[in-house]
Amino acid sequence: MRTLRKVVLSVLAMAGLDFSVYADAPVVITTAATGLSNTVASLNGTANPNGSDTTAWFEWGLYAVNNTNLIAPVAVGSGAASVGMSNLLTGLTPGVNYHARLVASNAFGLVRGLDVLFGSPALALNGATNLTIGYQGTFTDPGATATGAPLAIAGGNFHSLALKSDGMVAAWGNNGRGQTTIPVGLSNVVAIAGGEYLSLALKSDGTVTAWGTNTFAQTTIPVGLSNVVAIAGGANHNLALKSDGTVAVWGDNASGQRNIPVDLSSVVAIAAGANHSLALKSDGTVVAWGRNVVGQTNIPVGLGNVVAIAGGGNHSLALKNNGTIVAWGQNNYGQTTIPAGLSNVVAIAGGQNHSLALQRDGTVAAWGANSSGQATIPVGLSNVVAIAGGGLHSLALQRDGTVTAWGLNNYDQTDIPVGLSKVAVTVGGSVDVNTPGTYILTYTSTNLLGGIGTINRTVVVAPPPTPPLLTGATRLGNGTFQFSFTNAPGVSFTLFATTNVALPFNSWSNLGPVVEGPAGQYQFTDPTATNSPQRFYGVRSP
Repeated sequence: MRTLRKVVLSVLAMAGLDFSVYADAPVVITTAATGLSNTVASLNGTANPNGSDTTAWFEWGLYAVNNTNLIAPVAVGSGAASVGMSNLLTGLTPGVNYHARLVASNAFGLVRGLDVLFGSPALALNGATNLTIGYQGTFTDPGATATGAPLAIAGGNFHSLALKSDGMVAAWGNNGRGQTTIPVGLSNVVAIAGGEYLSLALKSDGTVTAWGTNTFAQTTIPVGLSNVVAIAGGANHNLALKSDGTVAVWGDNASGQRNIPVDLSSVVAIAAGANHSLALKSDGTVVAWGRNVVGQTNIPVGLGNVVAIAGGGNHSLALKNNGTIVAWGQNNYGQTTIPAGLSNVVAIAGGQNHSLALQRDGTVAAWGANSSGQATIPVGLSNVVAIAGGGLHSLALQRDGTVTAWGLNNYDQTDIPVGLSKVAVTVGGSVDVNTPGTYILTYTSTNLLGGIGTINRTVVVAPPPTPPLLTGATRLGNGTFQFSFTNAPGVSFTLFATTNVALPFNSWSNLGPVVEGPAGQYQFTDPTATNSPQRFYGVRSP
């Protein structure tokens, strides 16, 4: 329960009464973006002033935290009821995933709502935008291709996961315990996490699915677990953050990693190390519990203003709102020794004995153990928007949806599957080749976020050609007959002939193309023309 602070508004001496209200830090909820279509989206949320003058605004951009795109603060009053907020964004890039959260501030604190993802698929036409086909010709739709960057990536000990924009999960690498065998029918996934030999998925309905090893019941979801908004996986234990700010933990408890501190509440993010657990509270402080043999749960004195947390094998990391990192715990490989000058950080991740940071310029820094190259950033890696750490490997998601991995590859955990960004496309409209006119085909693709991408193609069915006007028939000296006719310039004709006019036209002999001389004037010759039997001719376009 949040502690309320009593603010005396006034004392009416005449009546001898103390009129007071209770005030506290605001309550903020970021709700799903709406109206996602190609380049636009509306951000939504509610802010409750909790009895104190409050301003609220949206932070948004390519990252889950520390975005620099801020919508101007708006006063939401000092009442005790939630105030709805909405802002329209334009000029977005299709195929790119964006993050947003509502933030509110008053005299009692600054509170950030949970992060939400939004964006629309990108579509590109296969072939030309405008097509023209002949009357009664053959039309084969070239179609369109849709792409959408994966929504998330995650690393297990020797396996990797990606969440596709359609809410489906891809997994690759070690499958010795079934950790990369996606449960049949799993869909509508909004978040993923990896453990040592297990995988986790959070569905849009707030329920959790787990698969892989179950030695410590780590893939046995607690009965009644619902309203989950975030998940995290340790070596053999898992965490779930509920919408009410409380935490659930299940699996191995040999080191107390399941023993949630009494009265832990107002949690906005969770993370797991191998055998320890971490929680970030709405006031920017961090709580940790579980194994502590190397100080991995000893929160540094004075640590505050934290916006993100991550766990390594036996170390912990915190990202502050000023873009700097604090790390503690085991440092035998330098995994808690932050590189000098590292700043403008927007995301952090931990591996077994290495650490990763994503900077605002889209580059990645890594430090700590490098026995398998897990801390050696691939040359040219840029435009990164998310990172993840595995046991001895690392992953990065780029803005265009490309996933890159490096480090240990003994189980192919760094071999990225093909098609992680592919999205299904539907087409609306049709083309009637027997009816001349202009037809519009609309290609549409949607993603799990409710984003809609569209693109159009114009197909023109040309009118039938006018009948040829015969202008001459000449017998040449060598016995060849030459025929001439006029028609519209640029029309393609094919000559056919038969001695049995009763035959269907498609059974006539094809004598080849008709030659156009001066514009609109056509001629053809037949060296085998006969009068007995009579020979009949016809031309067709196309």
